[in-house]
Amino acid sequence: MAVSEDGIYSLTAADLESLGFGSAPFISAQLGIYGRTAGVLPERNSSLREVDLLPLHILVEDGGDGAFSGADRIYFYGQSPHAWVYNMVTERFDPMHHPYSDQQVYFVTTTEGGARLSTPPVLAGPAMEVSRYTYVAHHEEELQNLVGSGRQWFGEHFD
Repeated sequence: MAVSEDGIYSLTAADLESLGFGSAPFISAQLGIYGRTAGVLPERNSSLREVDLLPLHILVEDGGDGAFSGADRIYFYGQSPHAWVYNMVTERFDPMHHPYSDQQVYFVTTTEGGARLSTPPVLAGPAMEVSRYTYVAHHEEELQNLVGSGRQWFGEHFD
């Protein structure tokens, strides 16, 4: 399955059936989602990189019966292939556009299982109120390539 934006995504038993996994019910303990971290792989072969797909931490809501069917859902956090990278010189986050894809692909399994979200601890004391935060937006369209090849793309055309 592919996602294009950061966010929480969900899958139902009908979604698994449409992906070709057979028919429900599925065994909840054997459900898993695998992928890699957001961003483009390093171009240098000598650079460190992931050597295998990593299990995503998922939340499986199956009603407690161990069978995934009907209105049951799997929740997971999917990431865009584009990433924000901290620039230590400017002390800011810079956008890093993935030059080869606008979608991040995840692999779903009904036989291997995977990582689960743990129950968060209960916090004592009053809740902290957040009244402001920093939001970073970035607009960059990759629309034109002057030579029809390569990684140099440009945005909107201005006359």
